[in-house]
Order: sequence, then C-alpha cells, then structure tokens
Amino acid sequence: MRLVAVTRVLNEDDIIEAFVRHHAAIVDHHLFMDNGSVDRTLEILTNLRIEGLPITVFQNTVPFYVQEFYNTHLFRNALSLFAPDWVMFLDADEFLDARGHQGGLRARLAALPQGIQVLKIPTIDYVETPNDDSGELLIPARMRWRVRDAPETNPHVTIRGTADAPDLRVRSGAHNVFRGTTELPSQDELVARLAHFPRRNAWQMVTKNVIGRLKLIAAGAEAQAAGISTHYISLYETLRDRPEELLADPTFLHPGHADRDLVLDPLCYLGTALRHTTATDPAAKMIRALISYAEALAVQFGALGDNDAAVRLRKAHDARRWMKLI
Repeated sequence: MRLVAVTRVLNEDDIIEAFVRHHAAIVDHHLFMDNGSVDRTLEILTNLRIEGLPITVFQNTVPFYVQEFYNTHLFRNALSLFAPDWVMFLDADEFLDARGHQGGLRARLAALPQGIQVLKIPTIDYVETPNDDSGELLIPARMRWRVRDAPETNPHVTIRGTADAPDLRVRSGAHNVFRGTTELPSQDELVARLAHFPRRNAWQMVTKNVIGRLKLIAAGAEAQAAGISTHYISLYETLRDRPEELLADPTFLHPGHADRDLVLDPLCYLGTALRHTTATDPAAKMIRALISYAEALAVQFGALGDNDAAVRLRKAHDARRWMKLI
C-alpha cells in the first residue's frame, strides 16, 4: 500500500525537521506547499531532500487566504505523481500517534472497507509547561504534557486514492471533502491521533494568529463571511486593541496551566536525530515574519495599480476622499 502525506507550511523551522523525519517512518512520500517562509524552513527541507528523504516542495507566496485551492492542488498532485492508495493531510505541527493500533496506521487503512473513502483523524493538543526543557530542540521531546481527557477536535482527512478522486475538493482546514456540492461521508478514527503542538512559544503564537487573520481579511468579504479560521480572531483582536494586556500577562508569556488537569504522555517520536534544526530568537523571528508579510501585502497592493488602469483610478479616487473629524 502506498501512503502519501501532504502539508502546507509557513515559517516552521523550529519543528519542520522533526515533523519530516517522524513521518518519513510512516509515509512513502511527503508533498509540501510553502507559502513564503522567511525563516530556515526551506533550507531545512532542502537539506532533508539532499539526505534522501522522500519529499517534494512546491511554493506559492500569495499573501491572502486560498487554502481550499492549496489543499486540492496538493491532493491532485499527490494522485498524479505517486498514484497513492491513501493521501493523508497533516499540518506541520501535527505528528501522527498510532500507538493504539497494532501494525500502525497502514494496518488500520488496509482493514477499512472499500466503501469508506474518507477517514478523519482527530487532533489532541500538547501544551507548554514550566517543566519543559527549553534547550531541547526536538519539540515532541520538549513538550510532553497534554490536557487529560481533552476533547479531540479538528479532525484532518485521509482520502482513498480511487479513480474518481481527482474530482474531489478538499475544503479549508482539510476537515471536509466534497464532490461538487456534496460532502463525502467519512469514518471517524477511534484510536490513532494527531499529536498537536500549536503553540511552542508566545511569539510563534502571535505570528501565527496575526498572519492567519490578515490572510483572511486580505482574501475579501466572501472568505470572511464563510466563517473560516475564526480561531485566530480573539488573540488577533486583543493584540490589535489591547496589546498591553498580553504583554503584562505572565500566563500568556509563560503559561503554567495551573487551572488545567495535565497528563504526562510524550509522543513516541519515530524519526532519526535532528541535524539541521538550530536554536533561534523567537521574538526576532516574529518581527521578521510580520514585517515580511506586511511587505508582501504592500508589494501586491502596489502592483495592482501598476498593472491595472481601473485600480489606479480607484486608488486616486480614494485618495481624494477627505473627512473633517474635528
């Protein structure tokens, strides 16, 4: 059975090497779509490919939200390039944990009835704690605590590579699969999980939420009305309107989770040792990522006027719209 994974990435150089090495023990090939990383993500992926790991990397740097297109494009490329039996969608901060399956995920997929085309694997969050070894570069070895009996949410799809699979569309978030306007039925995975490491430090979390929210705003009113990526809104609006609250909040900068029941349950990491991951300054990385993204938006906005006379007229019209405030 051939199993292929697909992943979108943006500025994940603290976790991408471990992510690739872990899943290289599980999948036959891994396709990536980079959305314009300005850290060492692409350098690390290049080095891993030179090592011989089975990865392919595409890139599209548009600074607005087109996640459904990316997902569907990656899925169709996986089908056409590798003729897989199954295609698994993963985020770069998610590690498959199939300890509960004898024989692992492949055995589980092989045992599914032919009529099941979509399997949904839920995520379970791991959190920062004061007990973490800040010098440990392997994220699954550093972040070993998860919330006890946490609700497992945001399942990502794994899709069977049938002959009619190229007609499918993979919705934003890779939580649903559609043919035309009809969502395909799915089987919920009951044992395997995606160990999720969404927040590795405060500044990485700020970067993710700010860029995630701005990408959606830049995509326009229709994308916002669709209710996509609403989980970015709360932190984004707090940072925009009341940043002093977060900067003065020690539980945001260094969460202790005193109010949560945590369980020590480290992921069984399947990869080889890290060779290319290095320690970085999270705050400096945040500044570079945010300024680079702001510049990409500004460049695209300027180019719209350069290349379209109607847009130039609209910009000139908007520049004449003065209002007396006081």
